[in-house]
Amino acid sequence: MVSTSRSARLSEVSSSAAAVQPWPPSTKQQGAPPTAMNYLRSLADVLLHALSLTPSATMTIQRPKEDLPPFDHASASTYTEPPTPGWTLAQPLSATPEGRAWLAGEKQGWEVVHADDADPYRIYQLMVGGVVPRPIAFVSSVSADGVENLAPFSWFNMVTSDPPVISLGLLHHQPTADASALKDTAANILATRGFTVNLVSEPFAQHANACSVNAPPHASEWVLSGLTRAPSIHVAAPRVKESAFSMECELYAAHPITHPVTGLITTTLVLGRVRALHIRRDTLDARGRVDTRALRPVAKMGDISYARVGGLFRAPRPEWADAERVLLAASSSAAVDVREDAPAADADAQSSS
Repeated sequence: MVSTSRSARLSEVSSSAAAVQPWPPSTKQQGAPPTAMNYLRSLADVLLHALSLTPSATMTIQRPKEDLPPFDHASASTYTEPPTPGWTLAQPLSATPEGRAWLAGEKQGWEVVHADDADPYRIYQLMVGGVVPRPIAFVSSVSADGVENLAPFSWFNMVTSDPPVISLGLLHHQPTADASALKDTAANILATRGFTVNLVSEPFAQHANACSVNAPPHASEWVLSGLTRAPSIHVAAPRVKESAFSMECELYAAHPITHPVTGLITTTLVLGRVRALHIRRDTLDARGRVDTRALRPVAKMGDISYARVGGLFRAPRPEWADAERVLLAASSSAAVDVREDAPAADADAQSSS
């Protein structure tokens, strides 16, 4: 949104932008030359220089009309004991006050939604609200024409660490029979096979959110984000320098997700093989592991909601020796119950005969 006091500069923008040669239609159709990325950068620089403004000053992100308190920058993640530290193996949820309070909610009943019969958007709303929190993959990719793209995705996770593989679920513009409605990130990855996944931390969460704009394919979101490109080693796509945890990825596999009822392709599942990890040293603990408190990751929730990492708790995995004793005791108890019930059953059988 450009303010009225700045509108007079629009003529200067037009004259300055004219200095950048228009894109030749014939070249664009045949595939842009290697300088396509530089062309877009120069055009953006000219526009910003003419306005003498930064992107954040030029544009105002429309916020929902909600009465929200300011972000609490003083809040910090701390480790605590588990929610129910006295819980023991095989103990039912109803044994604790917190468990009984949780179970009481079941009195309201259940909403059962049959996916094949429901509106797809309704399923979308329920799943993005229920499958939470989701890590955010801030994906940098480059098209075959050299145009850079930067976009956040929360249908993302790691698949395995040996070899290191991550997954991305990339929704299409619309369902089609031939996967012709790919969004920019999916099209770029399939075309050039290289991309980077950058984890989002609190300080630049809004920068990443700005890249969810529905920009046309020829536009790069880097200028809007205000973030910095950092060179990659194995792939052409740059990393986000501000991200403390980045992964250089090569396309490992891609699979179109076809709706079993309609036969239309709605999504592309991308598996990326991680070739290199870039981790800021100040986010590693003394043992060389990532410290969540230092990384300050942001997660996606339902609707336009995000989450920060709040309270953390530690819960050691149970030892099999302890679990085996519990199972043996439960089996012995069940056997005793069966033996105690047997005479009564035999008596009932004799009386009936």
